[in-house]
Amino acid sequence: MTVLAAHFRVHNVRLATYLDDWFVVDQNKQMLLVDREKVLNLLLNMGFIINLEKSALTPTQNPVVHRGLVQATKGGSNAKHSTKSKK
Repeated sequence: MTVLAAHFRVHNVRLATYLDDWFVVDQNKQMLLVDREKVLNLLLNMGFIINLEKSALTPTQNPVVHRGLVQATKGGSNAKHSTKSKK
């Protein structure tokens, strides 16, 4: 997972990861949507299974509650999504 996250960061995709949860952020909604597709496509091509029921794939500027922590998404930070590996 660390190698994949590093790959995205090298390609200017802003994200935060925690275990199998990934948060993709960008101040520009259009760029966020492009980055979201890049992440989803590569993860799917690598064999990951994305749990769409637990995923939030629609950009939002609302605070995100995650495992008891609240992350403020001020300044245009948007969206999160989760992944599960089938391996």
